[in-house]
Amino acid sequence: MVLSPDPNVFNHSDPLAGLAEGGVFLIQSSREPAALWRSLPTWAREKIRHKRIRVFHLDGFAIAREEASD
Repeated sequence: MVLSPDPNVFNHSDPLAGLAEGGVFLIQSSREPAALWRSLPTWAREKIRHKRIRVFHLDGFAIAREEASD
């Protein structure tokens, strides 16, 4: 499993490197699923499909805003 709190991670690295087939990639994003998918570079989408990586996203900033007491 790889967790990326950086929604721009694909601009400066390959966060999928080393993930085993069927691995999990969790990314911080406020985008809708289809928009997030389209925002990924072509090479990343191909690697995700080829290695059957499961991709999940959550908007950690929105969760923090909702749950923060101040």
